[in-house]
Amino acid sequence: IAPKEDATVTFHYYANNTNVSYNVEAGNTEEIELSKELVYHDTPGEQLNRTVHVTSTADISLYISNEANNSFDASIVLPTTALGADYMIQTYPSGQYNNENGRPCFMIIATEDNTTVNISGTNSNRITPAATTKTLNEGESYFVISNNNNVNDLSGLKINVSINSPEDSCKTIAVF
Repeated sequence: IAPKEDATVTFHYYANNTNVSYNVEAGNTEEIELSKELVYHDTPGEQLNRTVHVTSTADISLYISNEANNSFDASIVLPTTALGADYMIQTYPSGQYNNENGRPCFMIIATEDNTTVNISGTNSNRITPAATTKTLNEGESYFVISNNNNVNDLSGLKINVSINSPEDSCKTIAVF
């Protein structure tokens, strides 16, 4: 977390419906280690509430990282207002780590209740679970991974929010 001005940054954990706040001084960087039990989701096809919603009293820069054996993933965290409803997956070949820990994957997170998400595309036969439609609630995540060790690229899969009513046209998701 890096604010330009003093900020109180609050993490809302959906897993146990708790808030944890940190005071971060302007110009400083604060590293927060999240509880694995509250945020880690690695079971394909399960919908879990293991996400965090971050709010702040001032503008902040925020990124997340995940370090594992033979892997390091990082992402800039965008404000909810910058999220979209249509995404295309971009992965890279898993190369020499073509095993359970090195297979390409992605995560979908809903920002509102009753968000219906479609997963489709030319690579949809390569994922576990298979291409599908899922309805997620606010804070729920849905994890998808390549369906075997020989499938090492999921590029081209499409993720989008279904528009079933006028209210659905404003729903957004995050995809990592």
